[in-house]
Amino acid sequence: MSLTARIALDGDDGREPEDYFSASLGVIFPDDVTCQHGDAEQSLVYTSPNLPKPLHLALADPADDADRRLFSHHLWNSSLLLAELVEGHSLGAADGQDVVGKAALFDVRGR
Repeated sequence: MSLTARIALDGDDGREPEDYFSASLGVIFPDDVTCQHGDAEQSLVYTSPNLPKPLHLALADPADDADRRLFSHHLWNSSLLLAELVEGHSLGAADGQDVVGKAALFDVRGR
């Protein structure tokens, strides 16, 4: 299962003209995948075949512009990919193989 297939947005879709444009960028530019998510109005739903149910991730909503400078309030696809690789390695899965029903705890000590 690809990383982009595991991610879905949940929450209020904006109805401003800019929202329609930003939502259509994937259709206009199919090679341009959204690599970060940071809208406070929406939560992110991450689905993994190794989890019993999807994870709902609420993103931070910084109040000050100084807190937004490094984009640390965004969730980046690269961090989700790293978590996916750690998860698969911790559960003993080979590349591309799902481990459903095995140990649910992650142990990366000594790796």
